[in-house]
Amino acid sequence: MTAAADRLRAARPADVLSSVSYVVLGSLLLVSRFVGLGRGYARDELMTVRDYVTEGPRAILTGPYIPNNHELLSLVGWATWSVTGESAIALRLWSTVPFVLGALVVTVWLHRRVGPLSGVLFLFLATASPLL
Repeated sequence: MTAAADRLRAARPADVLSSVSYVVLGSLLLVSRFVGLGRGYARDELMTVRDYVTEGPRAILTGPYIPNNHELLSLVGWATWSVTGESAIALRLWSTVPFVLGALVVTVWLHRRVGPLSGVLFLFLATASPLL
């Protein structure tokens, strides 16, 4: 018998269930956040792109302030567009990737500190929330 086979036999059903839950919910989170990145811009995105990202750092930092102007996202979007060219995907990746990484960090932290159930519950809520 190998050590790996012994660990597989010793795996409790709760461990297997939480592992399967993490895989399923993690896959759903990735799919739900990355599938629509290439679609056309929404109204608020059009304003940001037209008024700030295409105009560059001066317009982003010194232009008229509106509540929807997220300076850091606009600066990173402008820098990305300067390197890769205009792309909705390039602009949206800067908000999507940090969210997915943040969800991963919080899920792992909850799993280790509180328990597997809390990690699975958080990942479920993060995946199901339309606003995140």
